[in-house]
Formats: sequence, structure tokens, C-alpha cells
Amino acid sequence: MKPSRRLAAVALVAAALLTACGSQAGAASVVGDRTITDAQVADYTSELKAQMATISAATYDEGKATQTAVSVLTRNAMLEEVAARENITVTQGDVDAFLASVIAADSKGDRKAFFDSVARDNFLPESVVPEAARTQLTVNAIVKRIAPDATTDEARSKALTDYLTPLEKQIGVEVSPRFGTWNVLTLGPAPQDLSMIPGAGAGAAVVPSAG
Repeated sequence: MKPSRRLAAVALVAAALLTACGSQAGAASVVGDRTITDAQVADYTSELKAQMATISAATYDEGKATQTAVSVLTRNAMLEEVAARENITVTQGDVDAFLASVIAADSKGDRKAFFDSVARDNFLPESVVPEAARTQLTVNAIVKRIAPDATTDEARSKALTDYLTPLEKQIGVEVSPRFGTWNVLTLGPAPQDLSMIPGAGAGAAVVPSAG
């Protein structure tokens, strides 16, 4: 499988929860005390649309863009909360180094080609990719902490399932029914493609956790 097509295999978790944000007007989703607003989703899709308009052979789909925006923004907020609870620190230097390694491997160091491919194939606008990378590094750090002896994707997935399912309920993740069903299996409203970023699979670099 090409690195640019690998998904974060360790992020496979096995529960689906139907939730609603009807009590908060203008909320696309709520993660604990944090609200992902419709305006944030609109900013995401507007940036993506403008970026894809400059990319050859890219096809923008408003529905898919909106679903991906809700998924990515909600997932990032959830993993940020998890990192805070677990005292996991991913620095800007970690993010920069991780992205540099992925860009070198996937696009031979061509940053524009890399960000264009992520927008075209994964529906992530350029400004969102660093946060998606931070989220991936957080997932890697969690798995390293909770399953240090796991040697297979299946073992890592099970460990993450057991860890995230109750924690997701504790944090409180609600997605407006306008966007479907929150699915911890893919850390986003389902169904849709929820790949994080290219090259971010189980073999990606792991950031040592703090504490």
C-alpha cells in the first residue's frame, strides 16, 4: 500500500454512538466544553474549495467537504482533550519534523505537491494539515503508552478501542444530527473516508509522551 494511501490503522475503534447538538444553535459538534461552530466548518470548506480550484484533476464535493470538516475538527478537538488528560505533549517542533518526513517520503520534498495531494485525496485544506499531524502524533503517543508491547495493528487497535470508548463518553462528544452519526470507529461522523494524512499509519514516528 502506498504511503500516501495509508490510513491510521491504530485509530480503528469499534463503537458507534448517535448524539445530537440540538441544544446549541450554530454548533456542528461539541467536545466537552468546546464547540465546533458552523462558522468554523464554513471556513474549512471555503478554504478547501479555493485550494482545490487551483489543483488539476481535483473535484470538489460540498457534501463530502462538509462531512470531512466536521469529522476532522471534532476529532482534533477530542484528541486535544485526550492529550491534556494524559499529559501528552506534542510540540510544534514534533509536528514540523513529522510533516517534513512525510513530505520527503511522499512528495520528494515538494511541499506544494504534498498539500495539493492531501486536499485532492483527503479533503484537508492546507491550514488544517498541521493540526491533523498533531492529532496523529497524539494517537501514536497514546498507543505507545497503553500498548507498548503490541506488535500488530490488530493489537494496537484493540488497545485503542478499550481506551477511547469509555473516555469518549467521559469527555462528551456530540455531533449535530445534520451531519450523521458520531462513530468512534473512525473518530468522526460516518459514513465517509476519514484518513488523517498520508504516511500516518501504524509505522509512523511516535512522539515520546510526557510524564
